Amino acid sequence: MILLFRKYFQRFLCFEERPGQSLILARSSKGEELLREAGEKGYLKTEDYDISALGRIQQYQQNRRRIVGARILALRLSGKFYPRFSGFYLRHNALRAGVKNNFFNLFGMLKRVIQMKAR
Repeated sequence: MILLFRKYFQRFLCFEERPGQSLILARSSKGEELLREAGEKGYLKTEDYDISALGRIQQYQQNRRRIVGARILALRLSGKFYPRFSGFYLRHNALRAGVKNNFFNLFGMLKRVIQMKAR
């Protein structure tokens, strides 16, 4: 599997069209092989990328992954259907989100569930 992101050298990702670079992540050995072959054949210009910088570019997505556990817990507490994730390290990510962020997302989701019941 291969993922493709538009990457700009700014603090946040910008969705306006302008010159930039594409960040391509190989998530399997087959994807890595395809990227390597494309680079060797000259279809792509490739260079190494410090993956730890991805969180600064994709801040919204990083935060969503951290707080999804609190939202799922709210759905479970209210007896609603909730998605089941495997491989997402929900507890680990929740710890990285912090108590305050988890608290607001848990109670925000509970509030939305209650409002949906009232309709």
